[in-house]
Amino acid sequence: MPTSLAEAGYVKMRILLLAMLTFAVIADDATSLTTSTIAGVEILTVAIPPGWSSAIVMSADREHFLEQQERVLINGGYFDPQGQPSGLLIIGKDQTGRLRHDKPYSGFLWSDAAGVLHIAQTADPPADAAWAIQSGPLLVEAGRAAINSGVQVAPRSVIAIRHGRVLVIRTGGIGLKELADGLVEKGIEMAINLDGGPSSVLMAHIAGQTLDRPGTAKVPYFLGFAPRAP
Repeated sequence: MPTSLAEAGYVKMRILLLAMLTFAVIADDATSLTTSTIAGVEILTVAIPPGWSSAIVMSADREHFLEQQERVLINGGYFDPQGQPSGLLIIGKDQTGRLRHDKPYSGFLWSDAAGVLHIAQTADPPADAAWAIQSGPLLVEAGRAAINSGVQVAPRSVIAIRHGRVLVIRTGGIGLKELADGLVEKGIEMAINLDGGPSSVLMAHIAGQTLDRPGTAKVPYFLGFAPRAP
C-alpha cells in the first residue's frame, strides 16, 4: 500500500499509463490502416476486419479484383524466373511449385475451410487448406523472434497475427532480424515473410482509405482479402 500522497500519485500515474498503452494497442488493431516505424523505417499495416475472406489472386485477375471496393492485396511468395512459384503453392486441390526444405522456406501461411488464417513453422503442407503458400523465414513465433540473423536491407511483405487479427504489412528497406525484433515489440504473436524487394506490393481500399505501394517486379500471384460473400 502507498505510504504517502506522493506514492499514491505515482501508483495512479502508472495505472493511467498502462491503461493508455493498452488502449493504444487495441486502437491500433481497430484502425484499418496505420503507419508506424521500426528503427526509423516506415511500416504500413492494414488490419483485416473480422469476417473477411482470403484467396490467392493470380496476376491476370489482379485488376478485376481491385476494381471492387473494400479490397486488400499483397504479393505472394517467392517465384522463379519463369514466373512459377518456387515453393509449394496450394489452391484448393491444385498444387504448383514444389515442396522445399531449404532456406528461406521455413513455414506455411494458409487458410482452412472455415476461412481462419494460420501461420506455422513447418515443412509439412497443411491438410485440407483452401489455399497455402510455402514461404519464409518465419519472423515471429509465439510472440518471440523466430530468426537470429538477416541484415540485408530491402522492402518486406509480411502477414502477421496479433490479438486474433490478421495484419497485412509492407515495410521500407529493413533487415529481417531488425524487423522481427520490432514486430515482437509491437505485440505481434506470429509473422511470416513473403517475397520482398522489388516484388513487395501492397494495395488497399478499405474503410474509406486508399493505399497504393506498387513494386517493380512482375509478380505472378497475390494474396487478396475481401468481405465474405453473404
